[in-house]
Amino acid sequence: MVKLLLFGLVSSVLLSTAATAQPVVFIYPPNPTTIDEIALSIGMLGCGQHIVATRLLGQSIEIDVAGSHPICVLPPPQTITLRLLVPGTYTVRVMYDGIVIGPATTFEVTLAPEHIPAVDQQILFGLACALVIIGTAMLNRHS
Repeated sequence: MVKLLLFGLVSSVLLSTAATAQPVVFIYPPNPTTIDEIALSIGMLGCGQHIVATRLLGQSIEIDVAGSHPICVLPPPQTITLRLLVPGTYTVRVMYDGIVIGPATTFEVTLAPEHIPAVDQQILFGLACALVIIGTAMLNRHS
């Protein structure tokens, strides 16, 4: 009897947690730039829910989830990867049957700093030597 009561209590907690779970969106990297591939990790989806579609509409990202199961433990986070994005503020909404579930999450993509290529010191030394040799050969040729 006690085991049955304990099972019922645990089951009702798991079911109520799964039914009321709101998705949580994590952004990786936390401060993305225009050269970063951005990953969105969605946690706390309901039992058996999985991502079925992702839409980028301007600066709004909609993630559709589907599926459900009456008895389960909350699944691990699911991750999607976005393409490179232009600078701006983006809003992520998780949707189930066309209805937004949970709070929207916003993040900002900033312009990446300009990349200035660096030359290795050994390569620079090799180029300087080559110029000296070529210059010397050209001077000897004209003398």
